[in-house]
Amino acid sequence: MADAVYGMAFGAMETVIRALLPGPDEDPVKRMLMDCQASLADGWHRLSEYKTELLGKDKKECFAALSDAKEHLDEAWQRWKDAKQEAWENRRAQGRERHDAFLARVRANIDKNEDRLDRLRSVLDHKESHLSELEEKRDSARTDHFRSVVEGWIDEEEQAIDDIRQKIAEIERWIDEDRSKL
Repeated sequence: MADAVYGMAFGAMETVIRALLPGPDEDPVKRMLMDCQASLADGWHRLSEYKTELLGKDKKECFAALSDAKEHLDEAWQRWKDAKQEAWENRRAQGRERHDAFLARVRANIDKNEDRLDRLRSVLDHKESHLSELEEKRDSARTDHFRSVVEGWIDEEEQAIDDIRQKIAEIERWIDEDRSKL
């Protein structure tokens, strides 16, 4: 009797302590299975303790009941383990799907930036070619006024070329950053 009172008091105290301590939420099914496991162990202990006082028929009935309970408990544990494994596999599959989607987005971003880079390089080639033409016009200008106008165009073209080179460097940096993510 004292053992039962002590067990109940300790169980209540343990519940209060668990509620107060920080930590992960405990699985209620696992807790129930552990409680059943403890009850089953207690049943086996009591059978062993009182076996000399029981009749053969009663011992057989107790043994059969405990064996049946153990079998059911083992099945319940297996179902719980299978459910935990399935949940873990689902989380893992979802993680893989998220990672695959992330990689696809990064690759698409790299492709988009490589296309932008190709277009900018084409524009840069065109601008550099145009700059050469403007320099030839400036060098062959017949009047100072026309030479001054062409030099303004050259300044604008050089500024545009610098801007494009900066954009190219920036996009190349983005591509390198994205590649490092792969």
